[in-house]
Amino acid sequence: LGERKPALLFICVVYFVGAYAMSKYSQRLEKNLGVGER
Repeated sequence: LGERKPALLFICVVYFVGAYAMSKYSQRLEKNLGVGER
């Protein structure tokens, strides 16, 4: 696992950033569409 760790860390960071961006984007999309408020 020694030399693979940087790649694994990079994948984790990319995954978390992507998930965060997607959640932010979906929240904004819902606000624009008016789905969130009932």
